[in-house]
Amino acid sequence: MLQDIAIAADEWFLEIDTVSREQGPWSVAAHLPTEARYLPSARSIALPSVVSPPILMAAFTASLKEYLIEELGPTPACDVDLAWLRRQYPPSLRPAVSAPHNWHQDGAYGFDFTDEKLSLDDALVPMLTLWAPLQACGELAPGLELVANPDHRLIDLPSLEENEISKRWPYDQRWRPVMKPGDVLLIKSHVLHRTHVTSHMTQVRSCVELRFFPAQSIPLRMASHTFVAMV
Repeated sequence: MLQDIAIAADEWFLEIDTVSREQGPWSVAAHLPTEARYLPSARSIALPSVVSPPILMAAFTASLKEYLIEELGPTPACDVDLAWLRRQYPPSLRPAVSAPHNWHQDGAYGFDFTDEKLSLDDALVPMLTLWAPLQACGELAPGLELVANPDHRLIDLPSLEENEISKRWPYDQRWRPVMKPGDVLLIKSHVLHRTHVTSHMTQVRSCVELRFFPAQSIPLRMASHTFVAMV
């Protein structure tokens, strides 16, 4: 299944890169089906336009399902609106407006950092991000970099700058996994991470991202989204 998704990803991004070169990156969405929901700066396509999340979830191993249930309760639910097919590029091949993802916590999704009345203490939503590469990554292609002992509360935006991160989590306290197709990384909502990319990398990497929430307590920030329960 991952091989089929990887082939589809190559076809999608070939078209995207061609239109982007000829007409500019912000013209791409007009040439794609509406359901693709293409994000130029993140080089992302809505996953349901490539593969149905329930079909992908049906291929999960028993141990993966067990872990999701252990962490999120008896009925983990996939947020279809936050399911993506993404692509990252080495510096020498990076298209216009595309950029690596900076430091962030997935559990901060939808939080209004500009509202001073909101507390950071309970702002992270309970969730797990499933991240699966479609090509080998971490050495010749961009992967992920994660801090080894993350803070369990939401971190404000100024503290997410690289110089601030380095003060709290030096280079040797970060994890840069080398992964291959078939590997899966599960990222808890509080874990700080970003794209790991270096100047010597030469290959592109696509990945699948699914985000899971406890079906019994969907966060208010995601109340309008579409969810599919894992069975």
